[in-house]
Amino acid sequence: MSFGSEVKGVIDRKLDEAGLSQHDFVRAALKWQYNWIGLTGAALFALISGTGLPLVLAAGLEMMYVALVPQSDPFRRLVRSWKYAEQERTEFVRSQMEATPLHPRSDADFVAPSYPTGIELQNLVAVLECTSKSLLPEAYRDMDRGEIPRRVGEFSAMSR
Repeated sequence: MSFGSEVKGVIDRKLDEAGLSQHDFVRAALKWQYNWIGLTGAALFALISGTGLPLVLAAGLEMMYVALVPQSDPFRRLVRSWKYAEQERTEFVRSQMEATPLHPRSDADFVAPSYPTGIELQNLVAVLECTSKSLLPEAYRDMDRGEIPRRVGEFSAMSR
């Protein structure tokens, strides 16, 4: 075994490990949107013209395309950039999933207050904390801002 074939074997193995084998470049060339646009255009032209000649020409062009495009360095760089972007997206999503613990559904734990004063107290506290009048329900928009803390105090004293 010569040095050149050993190097080629190592390079091929590394490309396979990275998911960048020759087979992947051909597959990427076949799936590329511009290839599909060309094939669709040829099929439509054959349909409009009523002959199979555009399909025969498209088949010949496709064979040349598949033989040449996957071998070009710019196309290989493009495919590698797609793979890199996909890998980065996957790693980002994985890191986000690990960083954000999954919580059980909070509505299974929720208990609605059955007493009307508790509901009114919650509403008044929400109104007190709200910083925009346009977000308030109409009943509370025109209410005196000094009356709200007084009523919150009354309701909290009643609930004790």
